[in-house]
Amino acid sequence: MKGIIIDGVASSGKTMIFQLLQKKLVEFKPSTTKLFISEHYTQRMIEHLRDDGSLNGGDIKKHIEKIITVLSEFQNMLEASKFNNQQANADSIVVLERFILTHFVSQKNEDDFSIDDAKIYFTKLKNFNIKQILLIIPQNKIRERIMSTLNYRNDAWKEYLLSKGSEDQIIEEYIKWQEKCIKYAGIFKDFIDTEVIEVKENDYDNYVEKILKSLT
Repeated sequence: MKGIIIDGVASSGKTMIFQLLQKKLVEFKPSTTKLFISEHYTQRMIEHLRDDGSLNGGDIKKHIEKIITVLSEFQNMLEASKFNNQQANADSIVVLERFILTHFVSQKNEDDFSIDDAKIYFTKLKNFNIKQILLIIPQNKIRERIMSTLNYRNDAWKEYLLSKGSEDQIIEEYIKWQEKCIKYAGIFKDFIDTEVIEVKENDYDNYVEKILKSLT
């Protein structure tokens, strides 16, 4: 198995890159098994708990473990098969949109989901040959990118974003979130290989080409 996690702050282009990777991998690896796990499964399946204020670290860990268990089953099947030493088209590629880093940075405290917990999960993914891509927006472009989402995302997103307060308050929150993301990516870098891509422009084809190289 090999794969990547696409993570980063809102409006950094995760979904666009995730979609382009699907297209490119189908084109260049047509016979390889591909698992594309969007943020709806990696993160948003427990969003209702966050919304009602009951989400805790235990819930996050259980959710992460479920996804890792699925990946483990694929890896175990491969290792137990005749293709283990000559994988070729029997190998699998997994692409996850958001995952452990987003959960860790977004939690209110680290009482039930600690740095050590995250290190264990990242190590398991690294053992599956999964890497992490962290998309970073230059600070002077965060305001423009975040506020532009009001023009093309759905009403639920608009309501969520505007509930955070004034435009300045919104931008301050996302700047702090990204800074925290960068900080912890540095802490976890010894437990999962992480490549940082600075998203200056909407040159998604170029970003995807860089990511594909990391899969080879």
